[in-house]
This record gives sequence, C-alpha cells and structure tokens, in this order.
Amino acid sequence: MLLIKFKISFVIIFCVFNQIVFSQDFTIKHFPPQFQGLSANCNEMIQDINGYLWISTDDGLCRFDGEVFKLYTTTEGLKRHEVTSIAEGNNGEIFVFTRGGVSLIKDFKPVNSELDDLPFFGKKKIINVYYDKKSDFIYLVSDKENQLHKYDNINNVLHQNINNCILRKIDIDSTTFIITKSFDSESLLSIKNNDTVVITSNADEIYDVLKLNEIIYALIDGELYEIKNQKIINKKFFINGFDAKIELIEVVKDAIYFVSKNILYYYNGLAVKKVLNGTNFTRIKSLFVDNENNLWVCTDNGILKINISPFNGYDSKNHLYGVPTKIHRDRQEKLWVSTLDGLFYKYDTSSFFNQVLNDRVYNFTILNNDNILFSSIKNGKYYLGKFNQNLNKSNKFLMKSEKIGNRTLQYINQKIITSEFSFSRDLKDNVLVVGLNNNLIINLDSNLQLTEFFDEKRLGKEDWIPSLFCHSNGDLWFRSSSGAKRIRNSKVKNFKLDKNGFYGFIEDESGNLIAVSDVGLTYIYLDKGDIKNYKHFNKTNGLSENSIYTFSYLNNKDLLLGTSRGLNKIIDFTDSLNAQKLDVKFFDKKDGLIGVDFYKNASFLDKDSSVWMGTSEGLIHYFPKKDVSNKVPPNLFLEEIKFQNTSQKSWSLINGDFDKIKNVNTPFFYHYQNDLTFDVKAISTSNPKMLKYSYYLEGAEPKWNEPTTSSFSRYTNLAPGNYVFKCKAIRTSDGVESKILTYPFKIDSPFYYKTWFYILIISGFGLLIYLFVYVREKQLKQINKSLERRVVYRTKQLDDEKKTVEKQNELITKSISYAKRIQYSILPKVELMDAFFTDHFIYYKPKDIVGGDFYWFRSFDDLAVIAAVDCTGHGVPGGFMTMMGSLLLDKIVHKTNLDTSKILYDLNSEIIRVLRQEYEGSMQDGMDLSICLIDKKKSEIHFSGARNGVYVFENNVAKHYEADLIPVGGFHSKKSKELHREYSQQKISINKDSWVFMYTDGYIDQLGGDKMRSMGMKLFEVAIKEAISLSSKESREELLQMKYDNWRKNIPPIDDVLLIGFKI
Repeated sequence: MLLIKFKISFVIIFCVFNQIVFSQDFTIKHFPPQFQGLSANCNEMIQDINGYLWISTDDGLCRFDGEVFKLYTTTEGLKRHEVTSIAEGNNGEIFVFTRGGVSLIKDFKPVNSELDDLPFFGKKKIINVYYDKKSDFIYLVSDKENQLHKYDNINNVLHQNINNCILRKIDIDSTTFIITKSFDSESLLSIKNNDTVVITSNADEIYDVLKLNEIIYALIDGELYEIKNQKIINKKFFINGFDAKIELIEVVKDAIYFVSKNILYYYNGLAVKKVLNGTNFTRIKSLFVDNENNLWVCTDNGILKINISPFNGYDSKNHLYGVPTKIHRDRQEKLWVSTLDGLFYKYDTSSFFNQVLNDRVYNFTILNNDNILFSSIKNGKYYLGKFNQNLNKSNKFLMKSEKIGNRTLQYINQKIITSEFSFSRDLKDNVLVVGLNNNLIINLDSNLQLTEFFDEKRLGKEDWIPSLFCHSNGDLWFRSSSGAKRIRNSKVKNFKLDKNGFYGFIEDESGNLIAVSDVGLTYIYLDKGDIKNYKHFNKTNGLSENSIYTFSYLNNKDLLLGTSRGLNKIIDFTDSLNAQKLDVKFFDKKDGLIGVDFYKNASFLDKDSSVWMGTSEGLIHYFPKKDVSNKVPPNLFLEEIKFQNTSQKSWSLINGDFDKIKNVNTPFFYHYQNDLTFDVKAISTSNPKMLKYSYYLEGAEPKWNEPTTSSFSRYTNLAPGNYVFKCKAIRTSDGVESKILTYPFKIDSPFYYKTWFYILIISGFGLLIYLFVYVREKQLKQINKSLERRVVYRTKQLDDEKKTVEKQNELITKSISYAKRIQYSILPKVELMDAFFTDHFIYYKPKDIVGGDFYWFRSFDDLAVIAAVDCTGHGVPGGFMTMMGSLLLDKIVHKTNLDTSKILYDLNSEIIRVLRQEYEGSMQDGMDLSICLIDKKKSEIHFSGARNGVYVFENNVAKHYEADLIPVGGFHSKKSKELHREYSQQKISINKDSWVFMYTDGYIDQLGGDKMRSMGMKLFEVAIKEAISLSSKESREELLQMKYDNWRKNIPPIDDVLLIGFKI
C-alpha cells in the first residue's frame, strides 16, 4: 500500500462545513463485466514488478496493463475458474489460489508447481494470502474453521494449523507493522523496530495501518486509532460529518478514500465527499492503489478507476441555472455569477447557489459598497441595473452627471437601451461601461457620476467592442476592425495588425498583452505603451482549436484557453514564445469538465490562483494545485527476444543453451544469429494510450531514435561485436520517461574472422609461398642450366656470325674506302687550282665515307671552268652520281663552247638520257649546282646556277647572286617535258681582291643552335667573312669546321658539306 504525506491537518475542524458533499471532483472510468473477458465479481487486485495489474475474479484471473485485459481460465491451465486469492513471489511468479487448488504463473503462462502435489489446497477455500518475500513463506487463511497455515516455498513444506498467521506487513519509515490472526480469531498488531517487537495489541479485527499528516493510524474494528511513540492510544480520529464504521481505507495524494456501508467516500481534510454510492454495483470488495497513485475499486460489477479531477462543476444540481456569463467575488468573499437566467451567489463553504435576479444578465461588476451594476434585457430592451445587497432589490440605472448637460445625458441613456454592456475598472477605480455594439464607452466615478464618454466621433466606427482592458500603466485597450485601439489621456490611437476581432486582452508579468480571437492566440509586445511587434499562435502551434472565447493567465505562467470543444492549458506560456510547438495540455469531459463550450470572457482568477470559467452547461472551478502531472515513470521491461522476427522455444548460444534469454546475462550469439528483434512492453495505468518508445543500439547506432508507438525494434545483419540494446518509454501526456532498459549482448565473428584462422591462413600461405619458391627455385636452376647451355651455344653462334659480319663489314668498308679513293681521284688536282688562282681553299666534308657533293675544275690558259655540285643523296648512291656528274661535265665542256648556261642545259639533257628519266617510275635523281667560267684577262666571271648561287665579297661586303630555281635532271611532268629547261647566265666583274664563294646546302641547312633550327644564310655569311680574314687555307678550314661543330653541337651532320673560295 502506497502512503502519501497528508498536508492538511485533520485537527483544524472549525473550518469544516459539517455535511457530506456530492460534487463532480472525480473522474471515474468503469470497466464493466464482459469487457475483454472481465468478470462481474472482481475480488482483489495486486500489481507485479512489471506494472501489470492482476485481478482475481469468480470467472478466472485477469491481467491488465491499463488498456487490455488478458483472461486466464481452466483453458489456459488454471485448476479452477473461481480465483479466491493471489500473491506475487520473489521472482515475479504469481500464485493463484482457486477452489480446485493452486496454480503458478511464470512468464505470463501457467506452469506446474510443487504446490499441486499437496492435497490440502484442493479441499479448502483460501480467503487470505500473504507472501513474505523476506522469508519466502506463504501465509494462508482458509475458510474451513478459520484454519491458519504456512507454506515454506523453498523446501516445499506445508505447516498446517499454526497459532498465528501473518495477514499483512506494512513498512512506514523504519518501523514494520505486522497484522496477524490468531487461532481464536483475534487480530494482533505487532510493531517492530529494527526487528525488535515493541508492542502488541489485540482486537476483533485490525484492517490496516496508514500514515496521514505525519501521524500513524491503525484501522481497528472500523475506526481509526492514533499510534504514538509506538503505542496505540485510545484517541479516535473523527472524520467530520461521518460516524459510521470504516470497512476499507486507502491513502491517495494527500487524502483518504474509505468504504462504509458499501459507499466509497473521499476526505481531503475539509469535507467528506461521496464518490460511489452503489449505482452500478451492489458490493465493493476491495480497494487498491497502484504505483502511479490511481485508486482501483473491485466490485461485483467489474472494476473502477478513480482519479481526483482538477475541476469542480456547478449546474442546476447546485441551483445554478443558465449559461454563466461573468464571475466576480465581493468583499464578503461571496462568489457572484451572472448567467443568461439571472444573478447568483454562493459561499465557499457551500456547494449550492442562491438566485437574486431572474432576468438575463450579460455582465456585471461589483462596486466598492458591494452593490452590483449589471447589464440585462427585459421585454426586448437592454438596460443597466443596480442590485443593492442590503435591500436585496434591483433598480434600473440611469446616467447622471454634474459635468455633462441633460441633452447629452438623454443621448447616452437612449443608446444604453440599444446594446448589452460589459464593465471594467481603471487605475482610479472608476467604472468603465462598454457598449458591445453601439460604439459607446462611459466613464463613471466612485459615485457613479458620468465624467467622460467616448462615442463614434472619438472611437471611430467599430462593429463591436466585446471588452475593455486596463493596463497597469493606465492605458485602456480594446479591439478595432483593423487591429487594436488604445485610449491614453482621453486620446484614441489605432494600431493596425493583420489579426483583429479580439475578444479580450490581459497583461503578463512583462507588461505585454495577450489577446484571443476566432483565429487564435496573439502575444503583443509593447514598447512604452506602443505596439512594437506581435506573435500569433494557432492549431499549427499545438492548440486544439483556433477559436478562443475566454482565457486566464495564471501566476505560474500557465495560460488557460477556453474553446468551443474543451480547455487548453499552455504550460509556461511566456517562456515558450519562441517554440514552434507549445506545450499544451487538453481537457474535455472525460477529464472532469462539466461542459466544453466556453462563453466569451466568462473567466475569473480567484485569489487562491484557482480559476472560474463559464460554459454552456454550467460553471467550472479549476484548481491548479490538483492539476499535477503524474511524475511516476512508466514500467518498462523486455518481453521477448526473437530471431529473424520469430519466437524461439529454445536458444543454443556460445555460452550455453537456454529456454529464454531475456534474463541471461550478456548472451553470446553465433555470427549467423545476427537478426534480432526486441519486444518491449511499457505499462502506465494513468495514461496507457499515450506511450511511445525510443530505441538505441549502442555499438551500431550513433544516437537515440525518434519516439514511436511501435513496441519492438528489429536489427538485421549485425556485425560481430559488443552491443547494448537500450530502450526508454515516454508518456507523451506529461513527458515522463521510464528508466532506461539495457540489455548487453555479444555477436561472435565467423571462423574466418578468428585470430587462429588468420594464423592458419598466414601459415598456410607462407607454406605455399615456401613450396612455390622451393619448386620454382628448383625449376629456375634447371632452366638456368638449360639457358646457360643455350647461351654458350648462342654465344658461339653469335661470335661466328659476328666474325662473319665483321669480315663482311670490313670488306664493304674496304670497298667503300676504295670507292672514296676513286671518288677523290676524279676531283681536280690541287696543283692545277693553285696554278690558276691567286688564292683559294676548299672545305669539303662528306657525311659518309663517300659523299654526294663534288667539285669540278678545268683550266684553259686564262680561262677556267669550276663547278660546286650537290647530287641527290649521299653515301654510296651519292658517290655514283658524283662519278657520273664529273664524267658528263668533262664530256660537255670538251664538246661545247664555254657557255655556262649551255653547259647546264646539256648536263640536264644528259642526266635525263643516262638515267632514262623520260619514263614515269624511273629514278628521278638530279643535281643542284653552281658553275662559273672565269676569264682572268677580263676579270669576269660568267655564272649559271641550278638552285645554288654564289657569293662575291668585295671590301668585306658580300653580294649574293641567285641561281635558277630549276634543278639539273630529275622527274618532270608530261607538261614539263614539252617545255625546254633554260638556264640563265650572269656576268660578274671582279677585281683582284674579290673573293668568290661557291657552295652546296649542307653547311647552310645544318640543324643546331638552342632552338634546333637551320644555320641559315646570315650566319653562313658571318662564317665566310671570318674565314677570308685568315691567311692560310688550314686556318680557314679549321675556322669553318669550328663554326660548324659549335652550331650543331651533338646533332650529327644531316648532309654533305662543300664550300669553295677563290681569288683571281
């Protein structure tokens, strides 16, 4: 039994109104018979360690999680369907005592028990069971001759007919209270302190021990006795207004529930209230308080769940008639309520109202003398009235003023009958009378004299003004068609907002405004009394409705909003302004509301922070102190573990074989058992439909998953490793979380991930490598020997072939060298040239042993013919061309006159004839050359050239004479053959100091330099100038060779080189 500290002293009896009150202070949920198998006769209830409620009935045993019942009968394995008593064992097993014997339930399934073998249980009805978890004894009271028995659960020994049987043990603080029953039917209360018996007391019937307001009481023979200093004193506890015997009693949330004469009562220290009076049942059999402080009542018509409601309701049963429109309290602490049926009041000590007016009252205010100014309607005309409490009568109220003329007063009094009015007060306690739909605000002083008024001229044209609010700075606020308007120092200012139609305004602790309308809730930020900004909230922010008709801002920053379908409470509203979703708690009739359709601006914040609100079905009184969220966390446990989403009868794991593994400490799964489903169960008897689950598999997931309604989590393809499955249950109605459920486990790695397998593989691989290397080495040795033999053989062959090639090469080289001698033998003799020229030199460098360039010279007294010829190709082919060219020149010069152009013409014809170049496909070799006829007497040179020109240097100035661009010899087209090749002749006058240079293109075209390009004519001219500045032939040739080598560097020669220089 759960005992709660009782905060209200029972000894303060002078403030108690001495009557039993029936009021709507409770929410009662009835689970009738046949509801999911529930029996009509429910006997008693217990709660197990998982949070399940177990109910013994005449038709079986029911298990209940707050939402779903599970019925156990003989079909499921019970001995008999009539269950008389139940108890929970140390290991969570449930002992079920029936008329046919005892059954045992483990893991929610009936199993065979050693108790079944004891014939005693099949003969007697067990009417009381107490399981002592400390000693593991079960104490039993049977109905046959009131016999007492004790069963040793450890040794399976039954002790029958014992002298004293323990009925209950109650631990309060450090003291244990033991209620026992003796053989002579007397009850005995033992009080133990540190296992020492202090006192005992006998009585006919000792029911219970409880703690209230720090005082311990014992329920003895239907009355409460105080236990003080571990002694029972004869001071009876008197519950005001009640003197009948108490049969059952429980303590819940600072109050007691008790049963007397089959009626359930509630006592909170002030008054006794009737909760259940037998309307739906004929007998209350037991009371039970679960671990979330819910009271359960077992009856012969099912079970009932009782909760204290934070709401009291008042309607016609309390003599309050009509829809409440306004609530106020006067200086005498009377509560006044106007309704559409009249004006009412009541005292706090009463639950009934007194009616003083019968007319429809829309609004009212209480004046300083406790008289009441109200707005009403009679015979279709609105009027203002004043009710005098002392005279208990009312009169119509007409405006009077010493400042305003009669004509204006008449105008105002005429407007009063056109609208209903609301009332407000300013900081000077003046009464502000506001017309709902006639654009009129009237200011009345303490004597009800009209001092000022605002009509359409000052207010502007407004459709309706439902209320007027006075700010703590004196500003007056009301709605406008475009937003809100403010009156300050008699001046009206309009503030445009995109929200309008406000029913009313209130002020928070920061001086900002809160307003409500048909489109939601608006928070208005003020800066020096001006609207600076605002923020709007509606259903998208968590409200149940957009239309809000009345509201109240509490001291704890909670905001109550009355809609047409219920009540919203925003938790810590002004601290949640930046939240996307507000923390909203919703109330409707199931939570104790007498009505859910709230009337406009019908709310009143009382001095005790409670709130009165009007609905279409009556008056609601809300107590924030009673609206305390259940902080007891839900029970959460692991229900089952499945493999591949299938239940397993048994598990074969690395660390053993198990029937169930949910209680195994760190199970070790094989690697293929990596598809696991964890079924969990959370139980909350307070709000079972508002449970969600959040999962986290440590070792596989980075964080907790988002809450879900799914009560299982499946993990597939889990890698080998260590894991901890974690789960928590969240009750979304209040955000309370359960303790985190943890379940560590391991998944083994497959053999191919084992260290020994790696070692085996590495060793095997190493052995294979060794064998491979060994075999390969042996093969390589054999191959090497074979190769060595082949190499020796091939080397001998190569040596022989080399010698043959070398011999052949030697012969070829000798042959080519001999050809060189032949080629050089046809070149002009140096003596002839020395005899004719005053100075000359020849720079001749064939690319190969023999070359394709040659020079030719013949002298005839003072005349001489000299040519520098570049034949097609070089090497041996070029050498053949030079032989042919030299012979043809000899033939032509001897045969013709000394005309250089005629010589070139004849040479061209002879080459074409000799090489048969008339035909296509024949060899198309030819010659580029320059030829000069030198006349020493006339100091003239006759020059003709085929693509090669000559240089003449006079006074170190070079002049170049161009040749014709047609070669000598070579293939020519059919069209060209029809044309005669003609070569030009140029006469050049020279003096004795002039140098004449003839050349081929080998020197000029040689590649070199930094950019790999040809030397070109400019560098060639520079080289010649430097050469002729030298005196000897050898030095000239060395200079030209040096220039040539420096230019080409490592690039080999690309052609034969020939350069002839002479002076006449």
